[in-house]
Amino acid sequence: MTSSSDSTQEKMHDKCVEEMVQSVLDGKTSIEELKASMEDCDDCPEPDNLEMIIKDCLKNKVEKKCCPEKIIQELKLKIGIATLVVIGLVLNFKIFHEAFTV
Repeated sequence: MTSSSDSTQEKMHDKCVEEMVQSVLDGKTSIEELKASMEDCDDCPEPDNLEMIIKDCLKNKVEKKCCPEKIIQELKLKIGIATLVVIGLVLNFKIFHEAFTV
């Protein structure tokens, strides 16, 4: 059975590893620096498992947030303009088709 001291130490270590991986994901640290620091740590997982750790961090840390309203409005505007352009092209094509197929 694990004592509360071991459990606390394990949680602190997990948080440390997550912070190291997050620093790589943020671009503050290179992957080589992360591997080197993990090799120096006795309690860290093997650097070979790094890909799995990063995937886990991404799965657990990615927040599902709604797109900002400003971006939504810009996209709607661009889609509306593109729709009008397509409708205009279709109408022009029909007019030219009618004019030249008499």
